[in-house]
Amino acid sequence: MKERAIAATEWRLQGDFAEEILTGRIAVGTEAESRSRMLGYPLSGRHLIAGIKISVADHSALPVLHQKAITLLKRLADRKGIAYLLKERPLYMLLIVPDDKAIKPLLEQLAKAWNKLYPDSPLQVGLSSPRSQLSDLPDAAQEAIFTVRAYSLLTASPAILAYADMRGYQFLYPFHQQVETLAPLWQP
Repeated sequence: MKERAIAATEWRLQGDFAEEILTGRIAVGTEAESRSRMLGYPLSGRHLIAGIKISVADHSALPVLHQKAITLLKRLADRKGIAYLLKERPLYMLLIVPDDKAIKPLLEQLAKAWNKLYPDSPLQVGLSSPRSQLSDLPDAAQEAIFTVRAYSLLTASPAILAYADMRGYQFLYPFHQQVETLAPLWQP
């Protein structure tokens, strides 16, 4: 019981820290460095944001499926010694990872393993462009969300879709938060 309470507290601290980074509310300094060391995630270097979405018809199943995906991710990342921060949202998850050559293989392995376990609920993974500054990660998060939203139009699971590889669809990125702004583009 005590181990569960510790794990739940660590999960909440990680989620809060990730949320501050993803929303740009983090103040880079001694406190942030201390929190990152406590959570085992390096703030130095370049970072990527991965948007992870589980494709389901019934969204009420997502909380349970998210927990299963988080458990699988933790097992795979721990095995490879890869640090990450994760923030769960109602329809998707956002993963903050170092820009490292081991990240894409980890995400591919996650998607393949997930699809073997849950073929009726494929995993879709969208990857932002790398960023050097923590202050740029909110924009990277929006890229990852946009990439995940466009995923089914451009590729199929278990492929990883990088924002840079969207075959020109990036021009729609400024409009993804307000769909009504797209209407003028389609007018003759």
